[in-house]
Amino acid sequence: MATKQYHLQLLRGDSPKVQAYLGREGELVFDKSQKNLWLHDGVKRGGIPIAMISNIPTKVSQLENDKGYATTAPGSPSADSAIKDQMGNTIHLYYAPVNSPNFTGKPTCPTPAADDRSKQIANTEWVAQATCVVHTTGNETINGTKTFVNTINGTALRANWADLAELYKSDKAYEPGTLVQFGGSEEITVATSTVNAVVSEKPAYLMNSGLENGLPIALVGRVKVRVNGAVKKFDRLVLDPQYPGVAMVDNNSTQPIAVALETGEHLVLCSTQFSLK
Repeated sequence: MATKQYHLQLLRGDSPKVQAYLGREGELVFDKSQKNLWLHDGVKRGGIPIAMISNIPTKVSQLENDKGYATTAPGSPSADSAIKDQMGNTIHLYYAPVNSPNFTGKPTCPTPAADDRSKQIANTEWVAQATCVVHTTGNETINGTKTFVNTINGTALRANWADLAELYKSDKAYEPGTLVQFGGSEEITVATSTVNAVVSEKPAYLMNSGLENGLPIALVGRVKVRVNGAVKKFDRLVLDPQYPGVAMVDNNSTQPIAVALETGEHLVLCSTQFSLK
């Protein structure tokens, strides 16, 4: 018995006719102009295109203008508009322009090396590391307040304040400018009979800084002193016998505890040099 051969020939036509044709569900139509097949669902005129393997991009680099996937230049208003792939699916192109990009969300980039000073993009991780580093060479200006948790060894060339202070244990918390003497239940107490130091407000050099709950006591230098009454510049000050821890003017004294460097009252900047007697 002879075997018969059959040839299946699909409905065909040029692109305009194929696009206008409404086929039955499951019907295949060949487009002679584009050389591809269209599958019909009985609803959409022209049908749904069936992509050939050679037309399907497999790499990002294949998504170029000559492939028909992006037809607008980067950065143009229509670059973010939707386009269609060969299966009729919508593709949205959302990308930043080359010039002055405006990123949204949380874009990331590699973290540069800690000593990198090139034009590479720096992320927040690199910035956090860079701002916590104190350079060992060269000049560095620190704006604001920087807190160091470890001991710093160095040479101070100048200071904003001018008194030398040390932390002492005190029987009470005395306010800045209070005159004190050695004694009391701890190391120092308010001055009643002699003056050995004064409570410093902003010491230039603070020693014994590891003492907990210590009071900064100025032993010498320019420091503010509590006074009773008005004080003129260059007045000599002594301990006021009626008010513990407070000074008074006595320009006849040959052993003053301080000399006023300004005119004022209550709290006056003075040059001090106390005795250990």
